[in-house]
Amino acid sequence: MFCFAIGVLYSTGPHPISSTPFGELVSGFTMGVMIVLISVYINSYQVFTWNPELLLEILLAAAPEFIWIGNIMFSNNICDAEEDRLNHRYTIVHYLGVPHSVFLFNAMNILAILLIFLAIFFRRLPSRSHFHCLSRSIYFQTNATIYCRAG
Repeated sequence: MFCFAIGVLYSTGPHPISSTPFGELVSGFTMGVMIVLISVYINSYQVFTWNPELLLEILLAAAPEFIWIGNIMFSNNICDAEEDRLNHRYTIVHYLGVPHSVFLFNAMNILAILLIFLAIFFRRLPSRSHFHCLSRSIYFQTNATIYCRAG
């Protein structure tokens, strides 16, 4: 019910969540954490026990997805900054400005990669997960070019 409600409130109503500075946070949490949590529960409901330690483990494993899903929305808002301004959409980009938003976007991607290595270190993700990080090198080279243009 929570995820369904967020899906509706994200894009409808007089003040949709997507038009606020919280859109990236809400979408990242809903799709990056809640969907992972629901998947874990569905696949292990016979032995699943709600406890803080397990929830922290799931959060650590889901944190990179939380960040990257939020960053998908964030990158869209960075590209649409002028259009959002004209349409009175006050996203986080409105408050930070495009150059600072691009910097935060890159910092969040670095944080996501660090969290993957942290989860591997604590054995919450398989050791092969580091290959996912290697594929990001091309991404960072492209993003550096975008950052230089925005700055």
